Amino acid sequence: MSDNIAGLISDLCDESQTHEKSCDVTSSSIRVVHVPVPADLHRDLQIISAEFKRDLNCLAGDLLTIAIREAFASLPKEEQSRLKGLEVTTAKQDSMQQMEACKYDAGAP
Repeated sequence: MSDNIAGLISDLCDESQTHEKSCDVTSSSIRVVHVPVPADLHRDLQIISAEFKRDLNCLAGDLLTIAIREAFASLPKEEQSRLKGLEVTTAKQDSMQQMEACKYDAGAP
């Protein structure tokens, strides 16, 4: 198990965090993704989220965030550099979509 996942699990098990946690799903820096998960792992996720009073989707997001970061870090350096270049293009596309969504039309001619 990676240190990051171990840290997340340790935080979940920390008895001082007995209150239900919430996560931000409305921030402009957050994207919601819908991904297929095998049924047995989905049950495990449900059990963990219920046991530690965490929103199932937020817990899945925390785990996926760690996995994506570790996957990217595991790529060869040349591939990381190439993908970082693509990140600029993707960021521009995201920005254009955000600007389009924020346009206001007062309806006046």
